[in-house]
This record gives sequence, C-alpha cells and structure tokens, in this order.
Amino acid sequence: MEWEETAGNCIHSFRDELDHYMPENGGPVVGYGYDYRGYIFVEFDKKSPENINESIIDEIYQIIDNNCKQEGVSEVPVIFEWGEVPTLDEELLPAEEIPYVNESDGVNFSSNEKKIAGNKTTGNKTTNQMPGFTSMMAVLGLLSLLVFKRSYK
Repeated sequence: MEWEETAGNCIHSFRDELDHYMPENGGPVVGYGYDYRGYIFVEFDKKSPENINESIIDEIYQIIDNNCKQEGVSEVPVIFEWGEVPTLDEELLPAEEIPYVNESDGVNFSSNEKKIAGNKTTGNKTTNQMPGFTSMMAVLGLLSLLVFKRSYK
C-alpha cells in the first residue's frame, strides 16, 4: 500500500513531462499509470510500432526515474507495453441521447436524467434513490424490533 501511494506521487510528478509524448502532441504514448503488479507502466500505440525505438524508451524512462528519485525511489520498476488509443464509440447511443457532461464538475445536465435508473428529478434538484430501498429498510427495522423484543423476555 505504501508503494502504491509512492508510485502515485511519482506519476503525478512526471505527468507534465510525459504530455509531450502523448498522441495529441504527436507522441507514441497512449497511456501510463500504476499497474496492479506493482509496476509503473507506459503503453505505446501498438498500431505504430515504427515510432518506437530504444532512444524513446530511454528518454521516457529517464523522465520517470528522475522524478521518482525526487520522491525517494531509486531504480523505479517500469514496464513498457503495447496498448491502443482509447476511442469513444458514439454509435452505441443515437446522437440526441448522448448526455452532456460538464467536465469541470462531472454533473450530468442532459434531458435524459429521468431515464437514468435511480434518479428522480424535481425542479432543479436531482436525488439519487435506489428503488425499494425504503421498504427494505422498513422491513429490516421491524425484524430488528421483533428480535430485540424477544431477547428481553
């Protein structure tokens, strides 16, 4: 758990420097992060292996290693692997049903709120409720009262 936190701090420290290598900047890196096996991973676009060479891998490792040394980690374990550029498959929903999400706070402002399971919209207020939760809690409350009543006899 301690290493996971340290790895997270390392990743946060080199994020700006790796942006240069991301696809939106013409780079070959499609993703990076912390792997469940205890490694920091860097994914290269598997559709463009010709863009990857030893010097790119060395440059990226040096960025990671230098930033992790500042976090107190020497010889940071890094795995370089092939991955794919994440794509949004907009064909799953018709265009008029794709919800608008304000990325600044993650709040859904679409007109589809009533269709989302468990949401009730009243005026400008949206409340999340699990169907049947209230009745389930009432039954559990009554059962616990019966159990406590019998234990006191």
